[in-house]
Amino acid sequence: MIMQLSDNRYFGVLFLIPILLAFFLGGVYLHIVVSIMGLRALYEFYTVVAKKSTKPLDMVGYGFGILLFSLLYTAPSDLTTMAILTILITVTALAISVFHREYNFIDASITVAGFIYTCVFFALILLIYAMPNGNWY
Repeated sequence: MIMQLSDNRYFGVLFLIPILLAFFLGGVYLHIVVSIMGLRALYEFYTVVAKKSTKPLDMVGYGFGILLFSLLYTAPSDLTTMAILTILITVTALAISVFHREYNFIDASITVAGFIYTCVFFALILLIYAMPNGNWY
């Protein structure tokens, strides 16, 4: 019996091996993989939500997601960084929804919810890894 590479299980394994390797190696590799996974999850969230009648401010969410992951990479951070960025994205999204009539408060709230649900939760992986003995949790 000849195995076909077109089987989806094999493609899943090909993507899973580098992710698991990054979790064991840590450092820069973990930051890169978690950042890509967080931004990809944010993209998926905004794509699913956009199929309904909402228009999330996706560029605002992506910008703050990139800012969050780059701040966690360049400087030792704690939960204060994520709290400040969450407040800033809330103010930014609400200001855009007030001054631009094509967006409403629902769009702004979905933007903030997507940022918290995806980027902040993936950033917690990096914060846990930065703790003493965090690579064992």
